[in-house]
Amino acid sequence: MKIKVYPEDFIVKEIMHLPLEPGNYQYYLLKKTNRNTLDVVEYLSMKLKTKVGFAGNKDKKAVTEQYISLFNGKNIENISLDNASLEFIGTGKTPISLGMLEGNHFEIILREVEKELPRVEFIENYFDEQRFSKNNHVIGKMLVQKNFKEASAIIGQDIFSLGKKRISFYFHAYQSYLFNLYLAEYVKSKTSYEVAYLFGKFVFGKRKDKKIPLVNFDTKLDLSYKKILKDEEVELKDFLIRQIPDLIQEEVVRDAFVDVKNIESEFFPKENIQRVSFDLVKGSYATIVIKKMASI
Repeated sequence: MKIKVYPEDFIVKEIMHLPLEPGNYQYYLLKKTNRNTLDVVEYLSMKLKTKVGFAGNKDKKAVTEQYISLFNGKNIENISLDNASLEFIGTGKTPISLGMLEGNHFEIILREVEKELPRVEFIENYFDEQRFSKNNHVIGKMLVQKNFKEASAIIGQDIFSLGKKRISFYFHAYQSYLFNLYLAEYVKSKTSYEVAYLFGKFVFGKRKDKKIPLVNFDTKLDLSYKKILKDEEVELKDFLIRQIPDLIQEEVVRDAFVDVKNIESEFFPKENIQRVSFDLVKGSYATIVIKKMASI
């Protein structure tokens, strides 16, 4: 089975109800193909010299639709975007942020499918490989360990010269990696099964609803998390990075399991193609749905 052979094989559309009203923020629908969200946002912010609000990163190798906000954006008609476009939606009084996102709708084409993959009703809420790219979580761990020179060497510039969003992205990638380790251990049972991925393994099994914190300096650790941090050779206090105060934040928790809603599937045996569509809550990965379907 192959996924994302072409960007058009993976379509993502944000589910969000914008509070349209007179205000200083302009809302746009950003449509992009084979482009990274953060790169587009940083480009717009630099060119327009204004803050750009958005609700989250979308897959690069995909066709995506997501909402962004500009604060008193001017001269946007002079902006040219490669493989992307902006559609004006309206105005409002607040910037777009993660809290406004309800979820995402996915339309996916799977190729070289030998037999129809079964639908799934829920997934273990892992972060998938695109969260980590090649070494995002490695850089994040270096930040936690205060190895700023090593992190800067990998990035190719001084870590402190990066914007808040970019630094936070690396830090959150390491938190996500630790979350995956915890969740895999939590799901393990006599009836569970494992699926390898680039940075370890996903464990799928019986649903046992739980909220799991992303490790921060003030997280109350249970025995599983304590063991993980010991193996990683980091301590809880390391997550308080005083040199980068923007990383100080309140604890974030994440559901161990989430529902796969409105799932529809159609198999074309002659072409060995399967079309799948479904909705997920914000922050959950459609590729985990596909990987679980393929592993059953």
